[in-house]
Amino acid sequence: MSGVLIAVKTEAAFQQELIISLFLLPLALLIPVSFSLKAVLVLSNFVVLIVELINTSMEEIVDSLFAGVHHSAKKAKDIGSAAVMISIII
Repeated sequence: MSGVLIAVKTEAAFQQELIISLFLLPLALLIPVSFSLKAVLVLSNFVVLIVELINTSMEEIVDSLFAGVHHSAKKAKDIGSAAVMISIII
């Protein structure tokens, strides 16, 4: 649980996605659709938050291993960001 609190306090992207989720989750529960569709909407919100946490942890590891700009570090970070973007799209 401390990892979530760290992300809430220090990571702007996670903060933004969490705020959006706080608006979307009640909306997903209130719209008149089947339970299955509500479950998909709620779970997709949590997938975005989970992928963002994984991406943030990966970026922290990359930053600790590579000082300055490094091609492999940039590539890893870009791929992690792409995973977050895809999770938001789906």
